Amino acid sequence: MLAGYATVKQDLLAAITRGDYVAGDRLPSESELTARYRLSRPTVNRALRELQQAGAIVRVAGVGSFVAEAKHDVPVSMVQDIADEIRADGQAYDCEVQELGRTRADAELAVRLGVPADTELLRSVIVHRGNGVPVQYEARLVNPAFCPDYLDSDFGTETPHRVLTRAGPVERVDHMIEAGLPGVAIARLLRMKATEPCLTIHRRTWSRAMVASVAFLVYPGDRYRISGTFTTAS
Repeated sequence: MLAGYATVKQDLLAAITRGDYVAGDRLPSESELTARYRLSRPTVNRALRELQQAGAIVRVAGVGSFVAEAKHDVPVSMVQDIADEIRADGQAYDCEVQELGRTRADAELAVRLGVPADTELLRSVIVHRGNGVPVQYEARLVNPAFCPDYLDSDFGTETPHRVLTRAGPVERVDHMIEAGLPGVAIARLLRMKATEPCLTIHRRTWSRAMVASVAFLVYPGDRYRISGTFTTAS
């Protein structure tokens, strides 16, 4: 027989799974659950606390408990088009182009891109959105030797990924993943607080035997998780 708090936890989780409550719905209050299950308030509080820790609900002090938004997977075992990822989640894709321009490779960028220092690089900064909500900040530097016409692309209809894979197939990808804070400017673009955690991916992509681009990708941490499937040689 389940303990009291486990019964409450299991019942609420089952209701969420069935769709009785959907993302954003307010759950019964602690008082309502205490009366319904004839349990003490600390027991009900434990059930809600464990659901919060599992990421199933969000609790707002003085307001109540709400069903959490489902976390979207950020695949790292392959490079996918962000527009395809968003549409696969049943959302409409669009984007906001924040910056298109050129910059010069400093010593660090020259090493990362495998080009001489002071080489001119092509730069884009784009915020990708699902159903009008920002879901990814992308700052990308492109090697002009790989895609000289990159800045002439219509990023309202094609993502950087699609433009670059048309110029050449992905041959190799390096990822560095870290958790942190987005900073004020990026937080504003992603419509999140600067004190909220984010997931950051530093990505370097090779094609046609050269480094095609490096990208700095930021995702709101409360809406995303890292996923991947890897196989080892037998």
